[in-house]
Formats: sequence, structure tokens, C-alpha cells
Amino acid sequence: MAPTAPSSSSTPSKRTKPPRRLTMQKKAAIIEQVQSSRSQTEVGREFGISKQTVSDFIKNKAKILEVAAKSTGAGKNVSRVVYPQLEEALLVWLMDSMCDELPSADVAFDDLRATGVSISAGIAFEGFADADKDLELCAVLTNDEIIRQVTEDSDDSDTENEEPAPAQPTSSELTRAMMTLSAVYSGNMTLTEIEADMIAGKWTVQKKISDFFAPKCRPMR
Repeated sequence: MAPTAPSSSSTPSKRTKPPRRLTMQKKAAIIEQVQSSRSQTEVGREFGISKQTVSDFIKNKAKILEVAAKSTGAGKNVSRVVYPQLEEALLVWLMDSMCDELPSADVAFDDLRATGVSISAGIAFEGFADADKDLELCAVLTNDEIIRQVTEDSDDSDTENEEPAPAQPTSSELTRAMMTLSAVYSGNMTLTEIEADMIAGKWTVQKKISDFFAPKCRPMR
């Protein structure tokens, strides 16, 4: 049986292109092209980068042009050393690294997608970076501060269930109570005796209404 030919409909898997590493001279050339009234999209397509990366270069054009000028001037003096090409390459790499404090948008997005982060194709780098700028952060608390906060909360919950302490009577209220007791009880009775009498009165059986009327006398036959 002859081997089956591979299907023509199968498409080869795409390989992710590594991000392009631009020298300071190329970055300066990109800035000059944009300043000459060319669109950022057109310039980015010519150099193989996105419009967002071109926009990042424009924002940092002062630093890029300054470093590119220094690297170009220093490269002329490097020709006097023993290995001019190596020295020039090292100088350009050093200046490029100093300027690239943060990766470009393409490199940053590629790194995030490689780690599994889902990023929409239509979102710009500024919008993605500022997504959580309004998020409120809290300071890190020590163990003592955490224990103090938990203890304060538990104390507050206990006090909410407690009954309020009874208010102390005023002087006029005490005087009125003494006059009432003096009118009911004799002056030689102590507070203990008065309290015992009041407790005993609570257990007295309530009288019937017939107890307050004398029975009628029946006529003699």
C-alpha cells in the first residue's frame, strides 16, 4: 500500500518572530522620518515595528537623539583603538541599554502573552499599563497591628450586647422617696424591715370584691 501524501490543507505552524533590537542610530532615524511629516504607521511598517513602538520613540526623542549623537561622536574616536569594531559595538550596546529603561510595547506584550496573559489585539500599551492606576492599595500591617485591630473589633461587639448601666437618682428624687416611706412606715423601722415588708406584700393574695361589703342579714321567720 502506497504511503498517503500529506494533505495540502494543513498549514504550517507559525513561529513567533523574535523582537527586533534597534540601535540608537535607527531609533534616531525613525524619529527624523516622523518629524519629516511621514505618518507613524508608514515609518513603523518600513522599519518592521508597530505604530505604538514608534510613538514610544517620539515620546523619548530628546533622550534618544542625545544618546545617538554621543554614540556617533564616540564611534569616530574608537577607530584609534586596537579593536575599533568591538569597541563601537560595546559603546552602542551600552548607550542603547541606558536608554531602554523599559521594553517597547511589542516586546512587553510578547513577554506577557508568553506567560499566559490574555491581551486584546486592539488595546494600546498605555491603556493596558494604566488599567489599574485607580486601584487603592493598603499598607502592609505588622502582626501587632493586625492583633490590635481584631481585638478592638471583638471588644466593640461585646459592648454592644451589654445593657446600659442604670442612671443614678437625683437629690430631689431621693428626697421624694424618703418622704413617701416616712408616710407609710414608722420612723423606728430600718431599711431591712421595710424591704422585708414590701417583699411580703407581693405575696399577699388579692382580696375579692365581696370582702369589701358586709353580708346582708336574713330576716328572721
